[in-house]
Amino acid sequence: MAKPREPRPRIRKIGEHLDTITVDLTAEQVEAQRAVVCDMRDRQDALEAKLDSIKAEYKGKQKELEEAERVARKLVSTRKRDVEVMIGEYLQEGLDGIQVVRRREDTMEQIGEPRAASAQERQESLPLSGPPDDGGFGSS
Repeated sequence: MAKPREPRPRIRKIGEHLDTITVDLTAEQVEAQRAVVCDMRDRQDALEAKLDSIKAEYKGKQKELEEAERVARKLVSTRKRDVEVMIGEYLQEGLDGIQVVRRREDTMEQIGEPRAASAQERQESLPLSGPPDDGGFGSS
């Protein structure tokens, strides 16, 4: 004989709302979540490395600007600047004998005062050919 049915309780819905409940994850879901966590950590590490690189670049540019400012301030305060030029040393006959004169190679402008030539420098031949207005510099 069939068992008599128990009467079903009567229920009636009176409303609904969203709520959060905790459920257990399956093994596959746990593994997938681990992969997500590892990926996020890798992305964070890459972001930190990028930040370090940007900071280093910023500091380099900042130092360049500070140095440029220092040089500009020096130019303003001294009203002079340093330039790199090729300086040649030339033997020249002067009132005090053979002298060494330092000249800029680009303009032939004399730099500083002449000095007496050393014994070794006096052994060099002294070509003084050319017109007298060339300052004693021969064309050879």
